[in-house]
Amino acid sequence: MKLVAAANVRRAHEAVVNGRPFSEALVEVLYNINEQLQNEDIDIPLTKVRPVKKVALVVCTGDRSLCGGFNNAILKKAKARNVVLKDLGLSCTVISVGNN
Repeated sequence: MKLVAAANVRRAHEAVVNGRPFSEALVEVLYNINEQLQNEDIDIPLTKVRPVKKVALVVCTGDRSLCGGFNNAILKKAKARNVVLKDLGLSCTVISVGNN
């Protein structure tokens, strides 16, 4: 079981390392768009600062074996966050990804 877990961790680590160039490029593009919007007087509805009324909570759980503890922790955090959002008077929609 340790060998299987080590292989899974190695694969996950490689996926994160391989995804870094994409995430860095995405951050750069978003930063440049934000800079242009700050410097120019553009009237785009998506750039308006508005009060938050609705929140989408995306909950991603694992589909593989041996992830019961991980899934349990994720679901507890999601439930706690949902309670906090409800206490703030916000409408919250939960979008679940995964089998659990």
